[in-house]
Amino acid sequence: MRIDFYYDYVSPFAYIAHRRLTAADIQSTPFPVSAAAVMKLVNNQPSPDCPAKMAYSAFDAARMCRHLKIDFSPNRKFMGAIATSQTDRSLLAAGAHAAMQMGVLDAYDKAIFSAVWAGAPELLDLPGRAAVLNAVGIDGEGLWALAGSVAVVNQLDAANAAAAKRKVFGVPTFFVGDEPFFGNDRLSMALAAAGQETHV
Repeated sequence: MRIDFYYDYVSPFAYIAHRRLTAADIQSTPFPVSAAAVMKLVNNQPSPDCPAKMAYSAFDAARMCRHLKIDFSPNRKFMGAIATSQTDRSLLAAGAHAAMQMGVLDAYDKAIFSAVWAGAPELLDLPGRAAVLNAVGIDGEGLWALAGSVAVVNQLDAANAAAAKRKVFGVPTFFVGDEPFFGNDRLSMALAAAGQETHV
């Protein structure tokens, strides 16, 4: 049975979950969302809005990556802009929905997660974001133009609303059927429930 995987690129724990699933070749159904928007819908608070939570999340993500031997070099310029609301928190999630329309979501996921959590390419301007995607064979200019379209923005809004209706309150969240599992520390349990138990 496949697991449903809800994620956003601005979450280090979603990055870790993606790396674990990819490394183990786990079958999952992707549900990219804007975590901040979903959290607002269910009255939760994103880490950047709570300094203590933000500090712990940064420490814990680094610790988890060391433990799992996952590359971890946060794009501090981009994450700083997120934390201070200098850039749109939903931007990369909108890009994911454009990538789905273009049939390149897998490549997009790998490129963007790496750009945010395992490198420091320019993500705050259009040429930089396009270059990240062009480097992996995606039409970056075309994708980001599509990401800003009314159709894709509406698609992302609908995805956020559907996640909130399913009682998602943060990322990463996994579902096996109707059973939810929140966080990397529940990933093994989700995989066992899906009959895909493995060491990840």
